Amino acid sequence: MIGLTGTRVIIVDDEEEEALPMIKAFAKEGIPTAFFDGRIQGLPPKGKRFSGIRLAILDMDLLGGGVSPATKSQALVRVLSSILSPENGPYAVLAWTKHPEIRQLFEQHVFARADVPKPIVTVTIEKAAFKKPRGGFDLPALTREIKSAVSQSTPLLLLQTWEGNSFEAATAVTNTLSAMAGEAAGDLQTWRDSWRQTLMRLMYALAKSVAEKGLDAGTSVRSFYTAVNPLHSDRIESNTTQVSKLLSTQGAEIFAASQDCGAERKAKVNAMLHLAAENLDQFGPGNIYRYPETRKPRWVPKSGDLLDEIIQLNQPDTIRTRILDASVRLVIEASAPCDHAQQNIRLSRLIAGLAVPIAEIGRIKKGGGFIWSFGPIFLALQGRAPGQYQLFFSARHAISPDVNHLARRRAVMRLRGQALADLQSWFGHYVSRPGVMMLH
Repeated sequence: MIGLTGTRVIIVDDEEEEALPMIKAFAKEGIPTAFFDGRIQGLPPKGKRFSGIRLAILDMDLLGGGVSPATKSQALVRVLSSILSPENGPYAVLAWTKHPEIRQLFEQHVFARADVPKPIVTVTIEKAAFKKPRGGFDLPALTREIKSAVSQSTPLLLLQTWEGNSFEAATAVTNTLSAMAGEAAGDLQTWRDSWRQTLMRLMYALAKSVAEKGLDAGTSVRSFYTAVNPLHSDRIESNTTQVSKLLSTQGAEIFAASQDCGAERKAKVNAMLHLAAENLDQFGPGNIYRYPETRKPRWVPKSGDLLDEIIQLNQPDTIRTRILDASVRLVIEASAPCDHAQQNIRLSRLIAGLAVPIAEIGRIKKGGGFIWSFGPIFLALQGRAPGQYQLFFSARHAISPDVNHLARRRAVMRLRGQALADLQSWFGHYVSRPGVMMLH
């Protein structure tokens, strides 16, 4: 069901009546919860395993008496592997058990399996501690224990709070647009018809603002989403102040973690921020294409000519060869996004450059207004060792081939909006330099 996924908590317990109090506790907090009794027929299909679960409440004994702790642990891990996708991400485990040895075995077995995501923290509690003398569960105490378990990992708490903020921001945008469409009516069906008609017209206006003359049935949905994405971003920003106040005590932990996180991790985050890997078969702004040296059109500059623009003078041939062998020649489509959206592209506006390994940066010139330098960026391109690269694009190598050539070619990556705008600003400034004549 498109758009209705988003469970953050799972409960695995072979006793449904004992899981019900926890489900009620989460319901009071407005937290959707998925329950599994551990039976195979009730588990999700392999292709529909959950991703984004942040808390797993697990009964450590799904098999009953007469079974060794190791067997119990392995059975639970098998069930967990059938529920959680390997790409689930970070999560906490709240373990129902009074036997710490089962928890230890569970963590050992989870850690040993590559197809099961590893819990960030495991907290053990006993069911008996929350049962009331006359039956039922102490829900307030259980709720406090759950909140305490989640808060034991500050990074997990901060990330899942950001995720929640993102969902609330999207909900606010949806609700605001819906409220604009609602009008007074004499009966429910009339109100529904009016709401649908008005909202569809509003969606058309949003899509039209992006695609303009290029809007048609095939581009309408993408154009509409492109228009509302900034509304979502703006609402997230508006909510950030309040969320930051709620987590103010965690700020000291972030501030204290001042040790370097590693150059490669930073390069990977830069790639997340500025490089896209989806829809690369569609011709669009920021698309980056790769041309092998032996199969390139005549209008694509030679890698050696591009290297001459950026390498320091008087480098030995062995150094030049080494850099060329490790670098990747790229061209980027730098036309205005609005021209793409409106299908006004007649000739591509390409800028050629090189992706140079960070290890070779010491051989590269400093400065040079005709070069746009960007990085470090983590790249994993076919035929090259994955790692950190610096991008160098040369304004002296701008090309305008027929648009049909690239329309049939698949990009290797795409520069996202913020970085593309920076490149376009640099290129526009370079080509518009007035050049002032002055006698000295």
